[in-house]
Amino acid sequence: MHTEYQLTKHDLLTPSEVVELARKMDVYRYLEAARQPREKGVPREEGLLKKLRWDRKRLQAAIKGRKQNRPTIEEARKKYELARKELVERNMRLVGSMAKRYAGRGLPLEDVIEDGYVGLMIAVDKFDPTHGTTLGTYARWWIRLAMERGIYNDARPIRMPAHVESDLAKFAIQRGKLTAVLGRPPTAEEVTNALRWDPARIKRIGGAVKLTHLYELDRPRMEDEKATLMTLIKDKTQNTEARIEQRELREALLDALKLLKSKGERRVLCLRFGIGETTPLNLPQIAELYGLSRERIRQIEERAIEKLRRSGNPRMRVLSEFLEETQ
Repeated sequence: MHTEYQLTKHDLLTPSEVVELARKMDVYRYLEAARQPREKGVPREEGLLKKLRWDRKRLQAAIKGRKQNRPTIEEARKKYELARKELVERNMRLVGSMAKRYAGRGLPLEDVIEDGYVGLMIAVDKFDPTHGTTLGTYARWWIRLAMERGIYNDARPIRMPAHVESDLAKFAIQRGKLTAVLGRPPTAEEVTNALRWDPARIKRIGGAVKLTHLYELDRPRMEDEKATLMTLIKDKTQNTEARIEQRELREALLDALKLLKSKGERRVLCLRFGIGETTPLNLPQIAELYGLSRERIRQIEERAIEKLRRSGNPRMRVLSEFLEETQ
Protein backbone atom coordinates (compact mmCIF):
# COMPACT_ATOMS: atom_id res chain seq x y z
CA MET A 1 0.00 0.00 0.00
CA HIS A 2 1.24 3.50 -0.79
CA THR A 3 1.22 5.88 2.17
CA GLU A 4 0.90 9.66 1.97
CA TYR A 5 4.61 9.87 2.77
CA GLN A 6 5.47 7.59 -0.15
CA LEU A 7 3.30 9.69 -2.44
CA THR A 8 4.97 12.99 -1.63
CA LYS A 9 8.53 12.38 -0.44
CA HIS A 10 10.14 12.34 -3.91
CA ASP A 11 10.92 15.49 -5.87
CA LEU A 12 9.72 15.67 -9.46
CA LEU A 13 12.19 14.96 -12.26
CA THR A 14 13.16 17.58 -14.82
CA PRO A 15 12.17 16.87 -18.44
CA SER A 16 15.80 16.14 -19.35
CA GLU A 17 16.12 13.66 -16.48
CA VAL A 18 12.95 11.88 -17.59
CA VAL A 19 14.25 11.56 -21.14
CA GLU A 20 17.62 10.24 -19.95
CA LEU A 21 15.99 7.57 -17.76
CA ALA A 22 13.54 6.57 -20.48
CA ARG A 23 16.38 6.16 -22.97
CA LYS A 24 18.19 3.83 -20.58
CA MET A 25 15.07 1.69 -20.55
CA ASP A 26 14.93 1.72 -24.35
CA VAL A 27 18.56 0.58 -24.66
CA TYR A 28 17.77 -2.54 -22.66
CA ARG A 29 14.60 -3.21 -24.67
CA TYR A 30 16.60 -2.86 -27.88
CA LEU A 31 19.31 -5.28 -26.69
CA GLU A 32 16.68 -7.83 -25.66
CA ALA A 33 14.93 -7.60 -29.03
CA ALA A 34 18.23 -7.84 -30.90
CA ARG A 35 19.04 -11.11 -29.10
CA GLN A 36 15.92 -12.83 -30.39
CA PRO A 37 16.05 -14.93 -33.58
CA ARG A 38 15.57 -12.90 -36.74
CA GLU A 39 12.59 -13.63 -38.99
CA LYS A 40 13.68 -15.09 -42.31
CA GLY A 41 13.55 -12.74 -45.26
CA VAL A 42 12.94 -9.67 -43.07
CA PRO A 43 15.68 -6.98 -42.87
CA ARG A 44 17.16 -6.64 -39.39
CA GLU A 45 15.90 -3.12 -38.76
CA GLU A 46 12.40 -3.91 -40.00
CA GLY A 47 12.33 -6.97 -37.77
CA LEU A 48 13.31 -4.91 -34.73
CA LEU A 49 10.65 -2.30 -35.49
CA LYS A 50 8.05 -5.05 -35.65
CA LYS A 51 9.17 -6.71 -32.42
CA LEU A 52 9.47 -3.50 -30.43
CA ARG A 53 6.47 -1.78 -32.07
CA TRP A 54 8.46 1.44 -32.29
CA ASP A 55 8.92 3.99 -35.03
CA ARG A 56 12.30 4.38 -36.75
CA LYS A 57 13.25 7.50 -34.79
CA ARG A 58 12.93 5.73 -31.46
CA LEU A 59 14.92 2.73 -32.67
CA GLN A 60 17.74 4.95 -33.94
CA ALA A 61 17.88 6.75 -30.58
CA ALA A 62 18.19 3.40 -28.76
CA ILE A 63 20.95 2.23 -31.10
CA LYS A 64 22.81 5.51 -30.55
CA GLY A 65 22.50 5.14 -26.77
CA ARG A 66 23.86 1.60 -26.99
CA LYS A 67 26.89 2.74 -29.01
CA GLN A 68 27.70 5.56 -26.59
CA ASN A 69 28.01 3.38 -23.48
CA ARG A 70 28.20 -0.17 -24.87
CA PRO A 71 26.74 -1.86 -21.75
CA THR A 72 26.46 -5.63 -21.46
CA ILE A 73 22.96 -7.05 -21.41
CA GLU A 74 23.18 -7.50 -17.64
CA GLU A 75 24.39 -3.92 -17.10
CA ALA A 76 21.60 -2.64 -19.34
CA ARG A 77 19.03 -4.68 -17.42
CA LYS A 78 20.13 -3.21 -14.07
CA LYS A 79 19.99 0.31 -15.51
CA TYR A 80 16.54 -0.46 -16.90
CA GLU A 81 15.21 -1.60 -13.50
CA LEU A 82 16.68 1.39 -11.66
CA ALA A 83 15.40 3.85 -14.27
CA ARG A 84 11.90 2.34 -14.23
CA LYS A 85 11.79 2.40 -10.43
CA GLU A 86 12.85 6.05 -10.32
CA LEU A 87 10.37 7.15 -12.98
CA VAL A 88 7.52 5.49 -11.10
CA GLU A 89 8.51 6.74 -7.64
CA ARG A 90 9.11 10.32 -8.77
CA ASN A 91 5.64 10.49 -10.32
CA MET A 92 3.60 8.92 -7.52
CA ARG A 93 2.68 12.43 -6.37
CA LEU A 94 0.66 12.73 -9.59
CA VAL A 95 -1.26 9.56 -8.69
CA GLY A 96 -2.10 10.96 -5.27
CA SER A 97 -3.39 14.26 -6.61
CA MET A 98 -5.55 12.55 -9.24
CA ALA A 99 -6.90 9.96 -6.78
CA LYS A 100 -8.46 12.68 -4.60
CA ARG A 101 -10.76 13.59 -7.49
CA TYR A 102 -12.33 10.13 -7.33
CA ALA A 103 -13.12 10.21 -3.59
CA GLY A 104 -16.66 9.17 -2.74
CA ARG A 105 -17.24 7.10 -5.88
CA GLY A 106 -17.53 3.72 -4.20
CA LEU A 107 -13.88 2.74 -3.62
CA PRO A 108 -11.58 3.56 -0.68
CA LEU A 109 -8.95 6.13 -1.57
CA GLU A 110 -6.20 3.55 -1.02
CA ASP A 111 -7.71 1.28 -3.68
CA VAL A 112 -8.02 4.15 -6.14
CA ILE A 113 -4.34 4.96 -5.56
CA GLU A 114 -3.40 1.33 -6.19
CA ASP A 115 -5.28 1.39 -9.50
CA GLY A 116 -3.57 4.66 -10.40
CA TYR A 117 -0.20 3.12 -9.55
CA VAL A 118 -0.88 0.37 -12.10
CA GLY A 119 -1.77 3.01 -14.70
CA LEU A 120 1.44 4.90 -13.94
CA MET A 121 3.53 1.76 -14.47
CA ILE A 122 1.84 1.18 -17.83
CA ALA A 123 2.62 4.79 -18.80
CA VAL A 124 6.28 4.45 -17.81
CA ASP A 125 6.58 1.24 -19.83
CA LYS A 126 4.96 2.75 -22.92
CA PHE A 127 6.47 6.24 -22.75
CA ASP A 128 8.40 7.29 -25.88
CA PRO A 129 11.16 9.82 -25.06
CA THR A 130 11.61 10.82 -28.70
CA HIS A 131 8.16 12.38 -29.26
CA GLY A 132 8.51 15.47 -27.09
CA THR A 133 5.53 14.70 -24.85
CA THR A 134 6.20 15.05 -21.12
CA LEU A 135 5.79 11.91 -19.02
CA GLY A 136 3.41 13.73 -16.67
CA THR A 137 1.04 14.63 -19.50
CA TYR A 138 1.26 11.15 -21.01
CA ALA A 139 0.85 9.36 -17.66
CA ARG A 140 -2.37 11.25 -16.83
CA TRP A 141 -4.14 9.33 -19.59
CA TRP A 142 -3.16 5.93 -18.21
CA ILE A 143 -3.66 6.84 -14.55
CA ARG A 144 -7.14 8.15 -15.30
CA LEU A 145 -8.07 5.10 -17.37
CA ALA A 146 -6.84 2.73 -14.65
CA MET A 147 -8.77 4.56 -11.93
CA GLU A 148 -11.98 4.72 -14.01
CA ARG A 149 -11.69 1.02 -14.86
CA GLY A 150 -11.09 0.09 -11.23
CA ILE A 151 -14.13 2.05 -10.04
CA TYR A 152 -16.31 0.55 -12.75
CA ASN A 153 -15.15 -3.02 -12.03
CA ASP A 154 -15.08 -2.98 -8.24
CA ALA A 155 -17.13 -0.14 -6.79
CA ARG A 156 -20.63 -1.61 -7.11
CA PRO A 157 -22.03 -4.96 -5.91
CA ILE A 158 -23.96 -5.30 -9.19
CA ARG A 159 -21.91 -4.87 -12.33
CA MET A 160 -23.67 -3.83 -15.53
CA PRO A 161 -22.51 -2.97 -19.05
CA ALA A 162 -21.36 0.63 -19.41
CA HIS A 163 -24.25 1.62 -21.70
CA VAL A 164 -26.81 0.13 -19.26
CA GLU A 165 -25.25 1.94 -16.32
CA SER A 166 -25.26 5.18 -18.31
CA ASP A 167 -28.98 4.81 -19.05
CA LEU A 168 -29.76 4.06 -15.40
CA ALA A 169 -27.99 7.25 -14.38
CA LYS A 170 -29.89 9.25 -17.03
CA PHE A 171 -33.16 7.83 -15.71
CA ALA A 172 -32.30 8.84 -12.13
CA ILE A 173 -31.25 12.36 -13.16
CA GLN A 174 -34.38 12.89 -15.27
CA ARG A 175 -36.57 11.67 -12.41
CA GLY A 176 -35.01 14.28 -10.13
CA LYS A 177 -35.60 17.05 -12.68
CA LEU A 178 -39.26 16.11 -13.17
CA THR A 179 -39.82 15.91 -9.42
CA ALA A 180 -38.64 19.53 -9.11
CA VAL A 181 -40.88 20.67 -12.00
CA LEU A 182 -44.03 18.72 -11.10
CA GLY A 183 -43.77 19.07 -7.34
CA ARG A 184 -44.30 15.33 -6.97
CA PRO A 185 -42.48 12.14 -7.93
CA PRO A 186 -43.18 11.41 -11.62
CA THR A 187 -44.39 8.07 -12.89
CA ALA A 188 -41.98 5.74 -14.71
CA GLU A 189 -43.90 6.43 -17.93
CA GLU A 190 -43.48 10.20 -17.52
CA VAL A 191 -39.71 9.78 -17.07
CA THR A 192 -39.26 7.58 -20.13
CA ASN A 193 -41.45 9.90 -22.22
CA ALA A 194 -39.31 12.88 -21.18
CA LEU A 195 -36.18 10.96 -22.20
CA ARG A 196 -37.80 10.07 -25.55
CA TRP A 197 -36.57 6.52 -25.32
CA ASP A 198 -37.90 4.05 -27.87
CA PRO A 199 -39.56 0.80 -26.66
CA ALA A 200 -36.51 -1.29 -27.62
CA ARG A 201 -34.25 0.80 -25.41
CA ILE A 202 -36.64 0.63 -22.47
CA LYS A 203 -36.88 -3.13 -22.89
CA ARG A 204 -33.09 -3.49 -23.01
CA ILE A 205 -32.62 -1.53 -19.79
CA GLY A 206 -35.52 -3.31 -18.16
CA GLY A 207 -33.81 -6.62 -18.86
CA ALA A 208 -31.06 -5.69 -16.40
CA VAL A 209 -33.08 -3.81 -13.79
CA LYS A 210 -36.87 -3.55 -14.10
CA LEU A 211 -37.83 0.09 -14.46
CA THR A 212 -40.72 -0.48 -12.07
CA HIS A 213 -38.15 -1.44 -9.41
CA LEU A 214 -35.64 1.18 -10.47
CA TYR A 215 -38.37 3.75 -10.06
CA GLU A 216 -38.47 3.00 -6.32
CA LEU A 217 -34.92 4.28 -5.98
CA ASP A 218 -35.25 5.43 -2.39
CA ARG A 219 -36.90 2.33 -0.96
CA PRO A 220 -34.79 -0.40 0.70
CA ARG A 221 -34.52 -3.47 -1.48
CA MET A 222 -35.57 -5.70 1.43
CA GLU A 223 -37.36 -4.90 4.69
CA ASP A 224 -34.28 -5.62 6.82
CA GLU A 225 -31.89 -3.65 4.58
CA LYS A 226 -30.95 0.01 4.57
CA ALA A 227 -29.34 -0.02 1.11
CA THR A 228 -31.51 1.30 -1.71
CA LEU A 229 -31.33 0.85 -5.45
CA MET A 230 -30.00 4.40 -5.62
CA THR A 231 -26.79 3.10 -4.00
CA LEU A 232 -26.35 0.58 -6.79
CA ILE A 233 -26.02 3.12 -9.59
CA LYS A 234 -23.61 6.00 -10.07
CA ASP A 235 -25.27 9.28 -9.19
CA LYS A 236 -23.48 11.45 -11.72
CA THR A 237 -24.94 14.59 -10.19
CA GLN A 238 -22.73 14.14 -7.10
CA ASN A 239 -19.31 14.38 -8.75
CA THR A 240 -19.20 17.12 -11.34
CA GLU A 241 -15.43 17.05 -11.66
CA ALA A 242 -15.41 13.32 -12.44
CA ARG A 243 -18.11 13.84 -15.07
CA ILE A 244 -16.05 16.58 -16.69
CA GLU A 245 -12.95 14.36 -16.74
CA GLN A 246 -14.87 11.51 -18.38
CA ARG A 247 -16.25 13.89 -21.00
CA GLU A 248 -12.82 15.35 -21.71
CA LEU A 249 -11.35 11.87 -22.15
CA ARG A 250 -14.13 10.84 -24.54
CA GLU A 251 -13.74 14.05 -26.56
CA ALA A 252 -9.97 13.65 -26.72
CA LEU A 253 -10.34 10.11 -28.03
CA LEU A 254 -12.82 11.28 -30.64
CA ASP A 255 -10.52 14.14 -31.67
CA ALA A 256 -7.63 11.74 -32.14
CA LEU A 257 -9.80 9.40 -34.23
CA LYS A 258 -10.71 12.27 -36.56
CA LEU A 259 -7.07 12.41 -37.65
CA LEU A 260 -7.51 9.07 -39.42
CA LYS A 261 -8.19 9.91 -43.06
CA SER A 262 -10.34 6.86 -43.76
CA LYS A 263 -13.93 7.27 -42.59
CA GLY A 264 -14.33 3.49 -42.76
CA GLU A 265 -11.44 2.92 -40.36
CA ARG A 266 -12.77 5.54 -37.95
CA ARG A 267 -16.23 3.99 -37.99
CA VAL A 268 -14.94 0.45 -37.45
CA LEU A 269 -12.92 1.54 -34.41
CA CYS A 270 -15.88 3.46 -32.97
CA LEU A 271 -18.13 0.42 -33.36
CA ARG A 272 -15.51 -2.06 -32.16
CA PHE A 273 -14.59 -0.23 -28.95
CA GLY A 274 -17.74 1.74 -28.18
CA ILE A 275 -16.11 5.15 -28.63
CA GLY A 276 -18.62 7.99 -28.54
CA GLU A 277 -22.26 7.09 -28.07
CA THR A 278 -22.03 3.60 -29.58
CA THR A 279 -22.16 0.25 -27.81
CA PRO A 280 -19.10 -2.00 -28.44
CA LEU A 281 -19.73 -4.61 -31.14
CA ASN A 282 -17.78 -7.76 -31.88
CA LEU A 283 -16.20 -8.54 -35.26
CA PRO A 284 -19.07 -10.72 -36.59
CA GLN A 285 -21.61 -7.99 -35.74
CA ILE A 286 -19.62 -5.31 -37.57
CA ALA A 287 -19.05 -7.68 -40.49
CA GLU A 288 -22.80 -8.25 -40.80
CA LEU A 289 -23.44 -4.51 -40.61
CA TYR A 290 -21.04 -3.79 -43.48
CA GLY A 291 -21.70 -6.94 -45.48
CA LEU A 292 -18.02 -7.95 -45.23
CA SER A 293 -16.22 -10.96 -43.81
CA ARG A 294 -15.09 -11.11 -40.21
CA GLU A 295 -11.48 -11.35 -41.35
CA ARG A 296 -11.79 -8.22 -43.51
CA ILE A 297 -13.13 -6.22 -40.54
CA ARG A 298 -10.26 -7.54 -38.40
CA GLN A 299 -7.77 -6.35 -41.03
CA ILE A 300 -9.34 -2.87 -41.15
CA GLU A 301 -9.20 -2.62 -37.34
CA GLU A 302 -5.58 -3.79 -37.22
CA ARG A 303 -4.51 -1.39 -39.97
CA ALA A 304 -6.21 1.57 -38.29
CA ILE A 305 -4.59 0.88 -34.91
CA GLU A 306 -1.20 0.51 -36.59
CA LYS A 307 -1.62 3.91 -38.27
CA LEU A 308 -2.42 5.51 -34.93
CA ARG A 309 0.51 3.80 -33.24
CA ARG A 310 3.03 4.94 -35.84
CA SER A 311 1.77 8.52 -35.79
CA GLY A 312 3.92 11.24 -34.30
CA ASN A 313 0.81 12.78 -32.73
CA PRO A 314 0.75 12.01 -28.97
CA ARG A 315 -3.04 11.76 -28.82
CA MET A 316 -3.14 9.26 -31.64
CA ARG A 317 -0.44 7.12 -30.04
CA VAL A 318 -2.24 7.13 -26.68
CA LEU A 319 -5.49 6.21 -28.40
CA SER A 320 -3.86 3.26 -30.19
CA GLU A 321 -2.38 2.01 -26.91
CA PHE A 322 -5.72 2.45 -25.16
CA LEU A 323 -7.44 0.38 -27.84
CA GLU A 324 -4.78 -2.32 -27.62
CA GLU A 325 -5.22 -2.46 -23.83
CA THR A 326 -8.98 -3.03 -24.22
CA GLN A 327 -8.76 -5.69 -26.93
